[in-house]
Amino acid sequence: MILRSLRHESLVVFLAVSLLPAVPLIFTVQWALKEQLEIPAGNAVTKAIEDAGWLSELAIQEQRRKAIERTFALAVHSDFRRWADRTLDHPSGGSLAGVPPYEESGIGGLALLSPGGEVLFSRATQPGVDLASVLLDTTTVRAPLQTGQSRSDYIDERHTIVVAVPFSVAAGRSGALVTATLLPADLRGRADRIRAVTVALHATAGERQRIHGTVLRYILLCYLAAALLGLGATMWITHRTVSPLRELAFAMEQVIGGNLEYQTHLKARNDEIANLVGLFNRMAQSIRQHQSRLLFLEKMAAWRDIAQRMAHEIKNPLTPIQLTIQQLQDSYATNDDEFKRLLDSACEIIQEEIESLSTLTKEFSDFARLPALTFRPTNLNQLIEETARLYPNAPVQMELAGGLPDLFLDREAVRRVLMNLIENALQAIHDRTEGAVQVRTAMEEGLIRLMIRDNGHGIRKDWLPRVFEPHFSTKTTGMGLGLAIAKTIVEEHGARINVDSIENLGTSFIIEFPINQHHPL
Repeated sequence: MILRSLRHESLVVFLAVSLLPAVPLIFTVQWALKEQLEIPAGNAVTKAIEDAGWLSELAIQEQRRKAIERTFALAVHSDFRRWADRTLDHPSGGSLAGVPPYEESGIGGLALLSPGGEVLFSRATQPGVDLASVLLDTTTVRAPLQTGQSRSDYIDERHTIVVAVPFSVAAGRSGALVTATLLPADLRGRADRIRAVTVALHATAGERQRIHGTVLRYILLCYLAAALLGLGATMWITHRTVSPLRELAFAMEQVIGGNLEYQTHLKARNDEIANLVGLFNRMAQSIRQHQSRLLFLEKMAAWRDIAQRMAHEIKNPLTPIQLTIQQLQDSYATNDDEFKRLLDSACEIIQEEIESLSTLTKEFSDFARLPALTFRPTNLNQLIEETARLYPNAPVQMELAGGLPDLFLDREAVRRVLMNLIENALQAIHDRTEGAVQVRTAMEEGLIRLMIRDNGHGIRKDWLPRVFEPHFSTKTTGMGLGLAIAKTIVEEHGARINVDSIENLGTSFIIEFPINQHHPL
């Protein structure tokens, strides 16, 4: 549950960290785009263009007013009316010559329409006046005929002012006069430039909006892609973190359940979690070692109690038995030589067995009362050499590493361990012509390693787990307490002892002393 919560919390935190900045990011991007895409002094430019357009419109309206006045003036002029009367009678498409008001008005084109809308006369007298196109605008041109009211319009793309007014001549005949007037050249140029700038400004505004939307969209897409990649990476990292923790939790459950042999391993990792797993494995190993040592100490305590009782029970009758046998042998005064020999032989056998029992009693007593250790700085190589001198004729070979630091040891206790191991090794090779015992020391990884090895008969594989148990021995003599005592002494020094043996090849006892154990500051 805790691991699932850790995964969920990681995802929630990632989503919060990645998505919450999106809102200020969007506003920041919008502001930056607006600042970068906005025309410098944009409001002033827009206002100036609007003012220019307004002034241009005023100028056009003024020209439009003048065109209307001229058209009305022409329509009511007597000369024009006579010309129009003739034209209505005889549509010939003739010249406008002889119509002074027209020539003086500045109108660029003129057309007469009959009451039915038929074009009786049309003529453009200024370059650029497209009178034919003007006459196609039925809305403006036909208005006077349909409603009897004048109509004017401005064709922006042609810079042409169109005016249509009704007129009547003699005999009640009527029609429509249509005029077309171009704007002055300078006004046309200014109007074109203002229109071009206005169109460009609107186009630029639209382009700015398009660029703004495109950039913002791409940024959001990139942000979303990065968020998705980050989410995937977060899920992968979370899985990579939670999986070993789940394995570690399972391993803890195994250890809590009593399975101290369970080990967990991580592949291809070299990080804090791998260190944590390593610490857990070392903790489990330490628990196993302490449990093993605790069991061993419990057994040793039980055996010490038994040894103490046995030593007491055996020792008490030995002395009176020995005294009685001696007294019996001394008080015999007959001359029966045969019985004398028999008595002496029996007394000798009894004395030997009493001595054997005394030896066992002493061994039990020593085992039951191991003295408290007294630690002093000791050179292990020197202690080995002193102990080896007790076996001058034995095939003991020594390979001692130089420069070993002193260890805090109880000399007598360690000497007892060395003697026990060397004597066991010598007994293992007693019937081998090329038998030898090797004693080696070496320093490696914060340890001083002592190895005592023989090439004797070895120990059966199924016996190896029991060699340090009290009352277990592969020899025919002794009570099997020597290795148990040796293990106790070694562990009281903070060291550890192990055995390795192969049948018919030999046995090795290895003691590892930590260099810093009891080492002076």
